[in-house]
Amino acid sequence: MREGGRVLRRLGLAAVLTLATSAVAAQTHQLSTDQRNLACGSPTSLNDGWPTATPESVGLDGPRLCGIAARLAATHANVHAVVAVRRGKLVFEQYFPGRDEPWGMGDGPHEFDATTKHDMRSVSKSVISLLVGIAIDRELIKSADEPVVKFFPDYSAAKSPGWDNITPRFQAIGYFGDLFYCGQQWWMGRTLSGDKDVKWIAAMGLGGQRIFIVPELDLVVMTTSGLYGSGRQGNAALDILANFIIPYVRHNVR
Repeated sequence: MREGGRVLRRLGLAAVLTLATSAVAAQTHQLSTDQRNLACGSPTSLNDGWPTATPESVGLDGPRLCGIAARLAATHANVHAVVAVRRGKLVFEQYFPGRDEPWGMGDGPHEFDATTKHDMRSVSKSVISLLVGIAIDRELIKSADEPVVKFFPDYSAAKSPGWDNITPRFQAIGYFGDLFYCGQQWWMGRTLSGDKDVKWIAAMGLGGQRIFIVPELDLVVMTTSGLYGSGRQGNAALDILANFIIPYVRHNVR
C-alpha cells in the first residue's frame, strides 16, 4: 500500500505523457460538451440500476478525464476499464482491449465493454467482508466465525474434515497454509493534492484490479487490468486518482 509514493515520484519522467494528453485535448477542443463526453467515456444507461450523468454535473472535469486514455497508451498500462462514480451517479466509464488471464480461459488478448465480467481477484475478498458485515448488522448471521458450510445445506453430504473451520473471516482474509494472510479486506491510503491530504479506502486484487472509495469527495473510482505478476500493477489506478480526478474535483456543484 506504500506504492503510491513510488508512483508519484516516477511521474516526473512524463513529458511525453503531457504531449500525448495535449494532443487529445486539441482533438476534442472543438466538440460540444455532450460530444466530448460521449467520445471520452460518458456512460450510456443500460437500465441496470445505475443513474448516469455527465462529469461536469457532479463537479468532475470532463476534458481532464479525456486525457486518461492517452496516458494509459503512453505508459502501456494494460488497463481494461476505468469507471468513476460521484454522488451516486455513474459519470465516466471507458474500456480498452488488452491481454488478460481470466480463470479457465488462458492468457491472451481480450475485448472489454460495460457488459464484460472481469476477474477481480482479491477485490472479491473485500466485497465479501463488506457483505458479511452488512449481514451481521442485519442479524442474518451471528458472527464472522460461523462455519460457512452452515449456509449451504445442499453440500452437507459432501462435508469433509476441516470444513467447519472455514468461516467468513477465514475466506475474507485469505489464508495460505501456516505462512501468511493476504487480502486484509480493505486498505487505507491517501493522495496528496495541493495542500490537502485526501484519504481513501481501497479494495485491491492481483493484476491491478482496484476500487477506491473517497468518502470526503463522495467518489468511487474502479479500474481493471491485466498486469499479473508485474511490479507496475496498480500504478495506473493511483496515477488516475492523483492526477486526473482528485485535484480537479469541484465542491460547489450541486
